[in-house]
Amino acid sequence: MRCLAVGVDGSEVGENALRWATDVAARLGATVHAVHCFHDPFSELTSEDRDRLVAERERKLAGAWTATTRDAGVAMTAPLRTTPAAKTLCRMGAARRA
Repeated sequence: MRCLAVGVDGSEVGENALRWATDVAARLGATVHAVHCFHDPFSELTSEDRDRLVAERERKLAGAWTATTRDAGVAMTAPLRTTPAAKTLCRMGAARRA
């Protein structure tokens, strides 16, 4: 299975990256993995604040942040990770090639 992993965060750069990945995936019949990553800032947050932050990010990831891909009808996953973005995306790419 062909897949493209792209980081999303609601920024203009992230939206452009997702739009590009969606266009490529549509042509190749591939799946887009729209990944949102953030370092674990939770050591300074209460568990209530952490839960609220995670829920907010999950809503955005399932909604506006990935609307481009859903609207295009391209297969997609949208995982939320609490690990560094570069490391996570590289690992996802390596796992898909294995």
